[in-house]
Amino acid sequence: MESEILSFDGEFAFLSNFSPSLLEYEGLTYPTLEHAFQAAKSLDPARRIEIAELPTPGLAKRAGRKVACRSDWDAVRVEVMRELLRIKFAPGSPLAAQLLATGDRRLVEGNWWNDRFWGVCRGVGRNMLGELLMQIRADLARPAGGSAAVIAPIPWDKTGFMPLHKIRCVSGTVTQDDLDAIADQLENGMLMDDRCHAPMERFWRIAKYVLLIAGADVDGQTLYEQGGGTQRESALRNVASSVPF
Repeated sequence: MESEILSFDGEFAFLSNFSPSLLEYEGLTYPTLEHAFQAAKSLDPARRIEIAELPTPGLAKRAGRKVACRSDWDAVRVEVMRELLRIKFAPGSPLAAQLLATGDRRLVEGNWWNDRFWGVCRGVGRNMLGELLMQIRADLARPAGGSAAVIAPIPWDKTGFMPLHKIRCVSGTVTQDDLDAIADQLENGMLMDDRCHAPMERFWRIAKYVLLIAGADVDGQTLYEQGGGTQRESALRNVASSVPF
């Protein structure tokens, strides 16, 4: 593996959420991903428009700090970021080509402003932005039309919690390394609320995350073909129902 990319500036400034990149998200066009992410904190259309029209991503970030955040923001913010990154680095776009050109280098959003959730500061941080970018890069690198992943049934331990490292890929384009990385992030509390103790709900949330980022299917039922959220949720719950307690 080549050396890590330790900051999103210079030739790698395109990886930054501050880099110019027109994004259409939920009916509005934003000049940068940072604008879109900060606007997504609010469900007020007027507030979103105000943020979208700010002249710089820095001003958008400051405005986002003053927004009355939607009640579910902490639970959805990682998925919102993932969705925006997928839009920014859409398959076949010049930005997607630039992301792919980083090869297998580890992407680290190094910063000096103490952001230890999305990045790394003074050697400490979850680097969630870098992790999401690497996941999207891996998705872009997979051949189109590849077989979907099937997630094996997962046993529970005696405490009623799922042993996350037993998530495994039976077949398809998602590698065991992919799933191990997801399990690590889940276990470290990066991708879910650790206060969620109900076993079925805990499994469902993990299954939803793994399956949706994998574009996976379950027993031949492709989730992307399930239609709306209710049908997709039903498909995922069917997976959960097969897990022994």
